[in-house]
Amino acid sequence: WNTVFDPVAGSAGVAFHYGTKFKTVEQSPTDPNIVLAGAIQEGTLKGGLFASQDGGNTFTQIALTASSTPSQDEDVMDIEFVQEGADEVAYVALSYDDAGTGNVFKIVHDASSASFTVTYNFDAADCDFTGHNENTLVDLQLSADGTTLFAAGRDASSTPVLYAKDMDGASNWERMDMTALPLSDYDRGISALAFGNNRVFISLDEDIYFYDFDNAAWSLGYSYPEGTQI
Repeated sequence: WNTVFDPVAGSAGVAFHYGTKFKTVEQSPTDPNIVLAGAIQEGTLKGGLFASQDGGNTFTQIALTASSTPSQDEDVMDIEFVQEGADEVAYVALSYDDAGTGNVFKIVHDASSASFTVTYNFDAADCDFTGHNENTLVDLQLSADGTTLFAAGRDASSTPVLYAKDMDGASNWERMDMTALPLSDYDRGISALAFGNNRVFISLDEDIYFYDFDNAAWSLGYSYPEGTQI
């Protein structure tokens, strides 16, 4: 094993410290040269999004909300490459904690200019609901057929939240109804997300629930011993 990138060393070290942790690393499924890595920093310090265009040999920072780089920017919780309409894009989930922006950004790579286009993807025009925009989203998951992207986490009051977006290139984010679940029993939000057998699975503390799209209903799938954190 070799270290290919350390944000606390070199030019990035002016902004990033030894508390920096990478939460997610994803490689483009269509271009192995494109690798994205998301970092966080503890407390009020912020992490950032880093990109490689040479298969992970070198990385540079992509500014999400920062005015320049290298710079503390946003805490990146997850990354998911998807095919949206005619374009391959990457969605980036962010933390809202400690004055973070939260929600999701959309990243598009332009091979002709070797550059990335960055847009916030949770404005009112991007959503088929109003409000509910103060979210820490910790997990992104694409459906098995690649047609729907799910985003899960918690809102500013730590209530679990789950969003979905069709990948047809024209749809907005929708807020999935979880009123059938005992959400008041959970104060840490959704910690993990998965998809299989036409079901979306979420973890809430020690419990795993799933929404069955065939039956349009939520069910408790499994409960670990109380005190377990998934």
